[in-house]
Amino acid sequence: MGSLRSLRKEKAKDTGRSFDKAMIDFLETAANYLCVGRVYQESYGDYLRVFNIEGDSLRVKAFVKKTTGEIFAPRSVKAPVKVSYGNIFNRDNGLSGILWENVNR
Repeated sequence: MGSLRSLRKEKAKDTGRSFDKAMIDFLETAANYLCVGRVYQESYGDYLRVFNIEGDSLRVKAFVKKTTGEIFAPRSVKAPVKVSYGNIFNRDNGLSGILWENVNR
């Protein structure tokens, strides 16, 4: 298996966007469709955890796999579901991956 850097370069070559640019686009999309207020990301193992803070609560909105850009719904605050719902490299910036019904606003 290739390194994280080589996998990201390969995906970026296919789509014309770097992982970082695709992730920024995805975060902007997530902020518009998932919650009110600011959206944050943090490294969480093999994933980037996408969340916002409402009052005293951390509300996880999605997990993005660092190697492939795949988007997963949260199973809990600490883990994603096993099935990918989309990809940050898609033309819609992953919008199709964040409009699943079980994401709480």
